[in-house]
Amino acid sequence: MSSEFKSAIEFCLKNNLRTLMDVGGGEGAFLDMAREAGFETTGVELNREAAAVAAGKGHRMFTKPLEEIGLDEIGGAVDFLSLFQVIEHVTDPVGFMKTAASLVRPDGYLCVAVPSVRRMIGLLHHDPADWPPHHMSRWRIVDLQRLGDACGLKLVASRADQLTGSAIPWAWDLRRKLRAGLGLATSLAWDPLIKLGSDAYRYFGLKYMGPCHGLSLHAVFLKPDNTDA
Repeated sequence: MSSEFKSAIEFCLKNNLRTLMDVGGGEGAFLDMAREAGFETTGVELNREAAAVAAGKGHRMFTKPLEEIGLDEIGGAVDFLSLFQVIEHVTDPVGFMKTAASLVRPDGYLCVAVPSVRRMIGLLHHDPADWPPHHMSRWRIVDLQRLGDACGLKLVASRADQLTGSAIPWAWDLRRKLRAGLGLATSLAWDPLIKLGSDAYRYFGLKYMGPCHGLSLHAVFLKPDNTDA
Protein backbone atom coordinates (compact mmCIF):
# COMPACT_ATOMS: atom_id res chain seq x y z
CA MET A 1 0.00 0.00 0.00
CA SER A 2 1.41 3.40 -1.00
CA SER A 3 2.21 5.48 2.08
CA GLU A 4 0.58 8.53 0.51
CA PHE A 5 -2.60 6.55 -0.17
CA LYS A 6 -2.69 5.15 3.34
CA SER A 7 -2.16 8.49 5.05
CA ALA A 8 -4.80 10.16 2.85
CA ILE A 9 -7.42 7.51 3.67
CA GLU A 10 -6.64 7.79 7.38
CA PHE A 11 -6.98 11.58 7.20
CA CYS A 12 -10.35 11.36 5.45
CA LEU A 13 -11.69 8.86 7.97
CA LYS A 14 -10.47 10.93 10.90
CA ASN A 15 -12.19 14.05 9.55
CA ASN A 16 -15.47 12.33 8.59
CA LEU A 17 -15.16 13.25 4.92
CA ARG A 18 -17.47 11.67 2.35
CA THR A 19 -16.78 12.75 -1.24
CA LEU A 20 -13.35 12.33 -2.80
CA MET A 21 -11.80 13.27 -6.15
CA ASP A 22 -8.45 11.92 -7.33
CA VAL A 23 -6.65 13.71 -10.17
CA GLY A 24 -4.20 11.86 -12.39
CA GLY A 25 -4.76 8.52 -10.69
CA GLY A 26 -4.42 6.23 -13.70
CA GLU A 27 -6.51 3.09 -13.46
CA GLY A 28 -7.89 4.04 -10.05
CA ALA A 29 -5.69 2.33 -7.45
CA PHE A 30 -6.32 5.06 -4.88
CA LEU A 31 -10.00 5.30 -5.80
CA ASP A 32 -10.34 1.56 -5.20
CA MET A 33 -8.98 1.99 -1.68
CA ALA A 34 -11.17 5.02 -1.06
CA ARG A 35 -14.35 3.31 -2.14
CA GLU A 36 -13.49 0.26 -0.03
CA ALA A 37 -13.17 2.63 2.93
CA GLY A 38 -16.66 3.99 2.22
CA PHE A 39 -16.07 7.16 0.19
CA GLU A 40 -17.88 8.39 -2.91
CA THR A 41 -15.24 8.43 -5.63
CA THR A 42 -14.60 10.60 -8.67
CA GLY A 43 -11.48 10.57 -10.80
CA VAL A 44 -9.84 12.75 -13.43
CA GLU A 45 -7.48 10.98 -15.84
CA LEU A 46 -6.45 12.27 -19.28
CA ASN A 47 -5.30 8.83 -20.41
CA ARG A 48 -8.57 7.51 -21.79
CA GLU A 49 -7.56 3.86 -21.63
CA ALA A 50 -6.61 4.14 -17.95
CA ALA A 51 -9.76 6.12 -17.21
CA ALA A 52 -11.86 3.43 -18.89
CA VAL A 53 -10.34 0.81 -16.60
CA ALA A 54 -11.19 2.92 -13.55
CA ALA A 55 -14.70 3.58 -14.84
CA GLY A 56 -15.15 -0.14 -15.41
CA LYS A 57 -14.60 -0.64 -11.70
CA GLY A 58 -17.46 1.72 -10.92
CA HIS A 59 -15.71 5.05 -10.38
CA ARG A 60 -17.11 8.20 -11.97
CA MET A 61 -14.37 9.39 -14.31
CA PHE A 62 -13.60 12.52 -16.35
CA THR A 63 -11.09 12.60 -19.19
CA LYS A 64 -10.78 16.34 -19.66
CA PRO A 65 -8.64 19.03 -18.01
CA LEU A 66 -9.62 20.26 -14.55
CA GLU A 67 -10.50 23.74 -15.81
CA GLU A 68 -13.16 22.22 -18.07
CA ILE A 69 -14.95 20.41 -15.24
CA GLY A 70 -17.90 22.23 -13.71
CA LEU A 71 -19.26 21.80 -10.22
CA ASP A 72 -22.61 20.82 -11.66
CA GLU A 73 -20.97 17.86 -13.44
CA ILE A 74 -19.57 16.44 -10.22
CA GLY A 75 -22.66 17.12 -8.15
CA GLY A 76 -21.14 19.97 -6.16
CA ALA A 77 -17.78 20.64 -4.55
CA VAL A 78 -16.00 17.64 -3.04
CA ASP A 79 -14.75 17.20 0.51
CA PHE A 80 -11.27 16.04 -0.48
CA LEU A 81 -9.17 16.27 -3.65
CA SER A 82 -5.90 14.39 -4.11
CA LEU A 83 -2.98 15.19 -6.40
CA PHE A 84 -0.50 12.34 -6.06
CA GLN A 85 2.67 12.84 -8.13
CA VAL A 86 0.95 15.37 -10.39
CA ILE A 87 2.05 18.91 -9.46
CA GLU A 88 5.66 18.34 -10.53
CA HIS A 89 4.46 17.67 -14.10
CA VAL A 90 2.67 20.98 -14.69
CA THR A 91 4.23 24.25 -15.83
CA ASP A 92 2.03 26.43 -13.60
CA PRO A 93 1.67 24.75 -10.18
CA VAL A 94 -0.07 27.76 -8.61
CA GLY A 95 -2.65 28.08 -11.38
CA PHE A 96 -3.24 24.33 -11.41
CA MET A 97 -3.67 24.23 -7.62
CA LYS A 98 -6.13 27.13 -7.72
CA THR A 99 -8.18 25.30 -10.34
CA ALA A 100 -8.16 22.16 -8.20
CA ALA A 101 -9.21 24.16 -5.14
CA SER A 102 -12.22 25.53 -7.03
CA LEU A 103 -13.67 22.01 -7.01
CA VAL A 104 -13.32 21.65 -3.22
CA ARG A 105 -15.93 22.89 -0.77
CA PRO A 106 -15.07 25.58 1.80
CA ASP A 107 -13.45 23.88 4.79
CA GLY A 108 -12.56 20.96 2.51
CA TYR A 109 -9.08 19.63 1.87
CA LEU A 110 -6.53 19.10 -0.87
CA CYS A 111 -3.76 16.51 -0.55
CA VAL A 112 -0.52 16.68 -2.54
CA ALA A 113 2.37 14.26 -2.92
CA VAL A 114 5.48 15.27 -4.87
CA PRO A 115 9.01 13.89 -5.28
CA SER A 116 11.37 15.26 -2.66
CA VAL A 117 14.37 17.17 -3.98
CA ARG A 118 16.40 15.48 -1.20
CA ARG A 119 15.03 12.00 -1.82
CA MET A 120 17.36 9.10 -1.15
CA ILE A 121 19.77 11.52 0.58
CA GLY A 122 20.55 13.16 -2.74
CA LEU A 123 21.59 10.00 -4.59
CA LEU A 124 19.12 10.47 -7.44
CA HIS A 125 20.09 13.91 -8.70
CA HIS A 126 21.05 12.41 -12.06
CA ASP A 127 17.71 10.69 -12.63
CA PRO A 128 16.49 11.89 -16.08
CA ALA A 129 12.88 11.29 -14.98
CA ASP A 130 13.39 14.32 -12.74
CA TRP A 131 14.30 16.61 -15.63
CA PRO A 132 12.03 18.63 -17.92
CA PRO A 133 9.88 17.90 -19.79
CA HIS A 134 8.91 15.06 -17.42
CA HIS A 135 9.27 16.94 -14.12
CA MET A 136 8.95 20.70 -14.32
CA SER A 137 9.66 21.55 -10.68
CA ARG A 138 11.52 20.33 -7.58
CA TRP A 139 10.05 20.38 -4.09
CA ARG A 140 10.85 20.91 -0.43
CA ILE A 141 8.38 21.26 2.44
CA VAL A 142 8.93 25.02 2.40
CA ASP A 143 7.95 25.10 -1.27
CA LEU A 144 4.68 23.35 -0.48
CA GLN A 145 4.03 25.95 2.20
CA ARG A 146 4.60 28.71 -0.35
CA LEU A 147 2.34 26.96 -2.84
CA GLY A 148 -0.46 26.96 -0.28
CA ASP A 149 0.11 30.62 0.58
CA ALA A 150 -0.03 31.59 -3.10
CA CYS A 151 -3.34 29.78 -3.49
CA GLY A 152 -5.01 31.01 -0.32
CA LEU A 153 -4.81 27.56 1.27
CA LYS A 154 -3.67 26.66 4.76
CA LEU A 155 -1.05 23.93 5.17
CA VAL A 156 -2.37 21.72 7.98
CA ALA A 157 -0.05 18.71 7.70
CA SER A 158 3.21 17.85 5.98
CA ARG A 159 5.79 15.11 6.13
CA ALA A 160 8.43 13.28 4.15
CA ASP A 161 8.65 9.58 3.44
CA GLN A 162 10.96 7.64 5.70
CA LEU A 163 14.19 6.53 4.09
CA THR A 164 14.41 2.75 4.44
CA GLY A 165 17.70 0.93 4.73
CA SER A 166 16.98 -1.29 1.74
CA ALA A 167 16.47 1.78 -0.45
CA ILE A 168 19.99 3.10 0.10
CA PRO A 169 21.90 0.44 -1.93
CA TRP A 170 19.13 0.51 -4.55
CA ALA A 171 19.54 4.27 -4.97
CA TRP A 172 23.32 3.98 -4.97
CA ASP A 173 23.24 1.35 -7.72
CA LEU A 174 20.82 3.44 -9.79
CA ARG A 175 23.04 6.50 -9.30
CA ARG A 176 26.04 4.63 -10.66
CA LYS A 177 24.10 3.41 -13.70
CA LEU A 178 22.76 6.89 -14.42
CA ARG A 179 26.22 8.44 -14.14
CA ALA A 180 27.65 5.81 -16.45
CA GLY A 181 24.88 6.50 -18.96
CA LEU A 182 25.74 10.18 -18.84
CA GLY A 183 29.45 9.52 -19.33
CA LEU A 184 30.34 10.61 -15.79
CA ALA A 185 32.93 8.99 -13.55
CA THR A 186 31.77 5.96 -11.58
CA SER A 187 33.45 3.75 -9.01
CA LEU A 188 32.80 0.47 -7.22
CA ALA A 189 35.09 1.37 -4.35
CA TRP A 190 32.28 2.73 -2.19
CA ASP A 191 29.98 -0.28 -2.60
CA PRO A 192 31.14 -2.16 0.54
CA LEU A 193 30.73 0.96 2.67
CA ILE A 194 27.28 1.63 1.24
CA LYS A 195 26.28 -1.96 2.06
CA LEU A 196 27.69 -1.64 5.58
CA GLY A 197 25.95 1.70 6.10
CA SER A 198 22.65 0.29 4.88
CA ASP A 199 22.90 -2.69 7.23
CA ALA A 200 23.74 -0.43 10.18
CA TYR A 201 20.91 1.93 9.28
CA ARG A 202 18.44 -0.94 9.45
CA TYR A 203 19.96 -2.63 12.49
CA PHE A 204 19.81 0.51 14.63
CA GLY A 205 16.39 1.61 13.35
CA LEU A 206 17.78 4.93 12.19
CA LYS A 207 14.80 5.60 9.92
CA TYR A 208 12.89 6.46 13.09
CA MET A 209 15.58 8.86 14.35
CA GLY A 210 17.19 10.66 11.44
CA PRO A 211 15.77 13.02 8.83
CA CYS A 212 13.24 11.54 6.42
CA HIS A 213 14.69 11.61 2.92
CA GLY A 214 12.61 8.95 1.21
CA LEU A 215 11.04 9.39 -2.19
CA SER A 216 8.15 11.79 -1.60
CA LEU A 217 6.80 14.72 0.35
CA HIS A 218 3.17 14.83 1.44
CA ALA A 219 1.03 17.83 2.35
CA VAL A 220 -2.60 18.45 3.24
CA PHE A 221 -4.14 21.88 2.70
CA LEU A 222 -7.34 23.31 4.11
CA LYS A 223 -9.49 25.49 1.88
CA PRO A 224 -10.68 28.17 4.32
CA ASP A 225 -14.32 29.21 4.40
CA ASN A 226 -14.10 32.92 3.53
CA THR A 227 -17.84 33.50 3.23
CA ASP A 228 -17.75 35.79 6.26
CA ALA A 229 -14.70 37.70 5.10
